[in-house]
Amino acid sequence: MIKKTKFIKSKLVAASIAFFGFASATWAQDYPNRAVTLVVSYPAGGTLDAVARVIAPQLGKILGEGVVVLNKGGASGAIAESYVARSKPDGYTILLDASNYTQNAVLRSNLGFDPIKDLTPISALLTVPNILVSSSKSNFKSINDVISQGKAPHNNIDMASSGVGSGQYLAGLLFNRLAGTKIQQVTYSGGGQALVDVLSGRIPLMFITASAPLPYIRSGALRALAVGDTERLAVLPDVPTVSESAVPGFVSNEWHAIFVPTGTPAPIINKLSAAFSEIVRDTSIAKTLTDLGCRISDLNTAKTQVFVRKEISNLKDLAQRENLKLE
Repeated sequence: MIKKTKFIKSKLVAASIAFFGFASATWAQDYPNRAVTLVVSYPAGGTLDAVARVIAPQLGKILGEGVVVLNKGGASGAIAESYVARSKPDGYTILLDASNYTQNAVLRSNLGFDPIKDLTPISALLTVPNILVSSSKSNFKSINDVISQGKAPHNNIDMASSGVGSGQYLAGLLFNRLAGTKIQQVTYSGGGQALVDVLSGRIPLMFITASAPLPYIRSGALRALAVGDTERLAVLPDVPTVSESAVPGFVSNEWHAIFVPTGTPAPIINKLSAAFSEIVRDTSIAKTLTDLGCRISDLNTAKTQVFVRKEISNLKDLAQRENLKLE
C-alpha cells in the first residue's frame, strides 16, 4: 500500500511538472494577445520618457500588439516601481526605470514594497553619462578650474544636484573624493529647477545626464567641461572625459533598464528580452538614442541581473562610507 501511495504521488508530481511546463510554453506562445503597458518612472518630457517614446512603437511591431506608455513620475521612481511591483506578473505591465532603482533599493526603507524582491530586471538598454557643466556666466571654463578652486581652503563653490541620493548627487560625492575637492552640493527636489539655477548663474556647476543639457551647450548657455564616462560622447566629441582630464577612475553613468513583476513566467521574460535587444540593435533607433547622448548596452536577462546586483553592491558601499540614507 505504501509503495502504491508513493507511486501515485510520484505520478502526480510528474503530471504537475508537465502541466506547468506546458502552461509556460502556452503563455509564451499566446503572449501577448492584448496591449502591453510600458510604465515610465519619470514624467513626460525627460530623457527616460523620450527613450520610451522611441522604443514603444517598435516593441508593438515586434510583439504584434499595441504598447501604451504610462508615465508615473514621482518619489524618484518609487511610484512607478510600486505600481509595477503590485501588478499581475503576466507580462502586460512592464517598467522602464533608471538608476534611481538602486537608490530606492539601497537608501529608502519605507517604500511599502521591496524593489529587489518584487521587481526583476530583464534587459539593460542604455547608459547615459553624467556631464559636468558650468554656467556660461561663471568663471569655470575647464575641469582644471573646478579642481584648482575646489581644493582652495575655505572655498565657497556650490554645485547643484537633483536631490540627496540622486545620480547627480552621487557623482558630486565621487568627484570630491577622487579629485580631492571640497565643493558643497545644493540639493533640489528635481533636476529641472537645479538646471534653471545653473542656467541663470545662481549656481555655477552641476552634474547632469548628457541628454538634458545638449541644447544649452549648443546654444552657449552652458559649458560642457567633462564627460563622466570611459569614452567621449559622439554628440560631444571635443569634450574630454573626467578621467582623461584630471581625475583618473571617475565614471558616473545613469542607466535605463526594463523590469517586470517578480513571478513573471520565464518564457515571457525571454520573449520581452529578445524584443528589446532587437529594438536597440536597430540602426535607426540606435542612432536616435545616440543623438540623445545615450550609449547602447543591450544586455540579456542574465547579464542585466548581474549588472544590477553590482550596482546595488557599489551603492551600498558608497552609502556606508558617506553615511547616506533617505527616509
